[in-house]
Amino acid sequence: MKIWDLNGTDWYMANNAKEAREDYIKFVGPHAEIYDEGPIECTDEELDGLLFIDEDYNQRSFREELAQRVKVGIKSQFFASTEF
Repeated sequence: MKIWDLNGTDWYMANNAKEAREDYIKFVGPHAEIYDEGPIECTDEELDGLLFIDEDYNQRSFREELAQRVKVGIKSQFFASTEF
């Protein structure tokens, strides 16, 4: 499972770019904005440097959040956004 940057503001958790793109469009709808080149896999630097902030304002790296979701068996899903 990987994290994919879709457009600079939304990230999706999926096995590959195709799955991230298709599931994101289903989640957001036909107006979904995605980079022209498609979803971009987050680098190790991004996974460690980008902060995930949950609804209780707890902060952890994208890598830590991804590990928690994988541990409980979560599959492809919307991961994070700067817009929420």
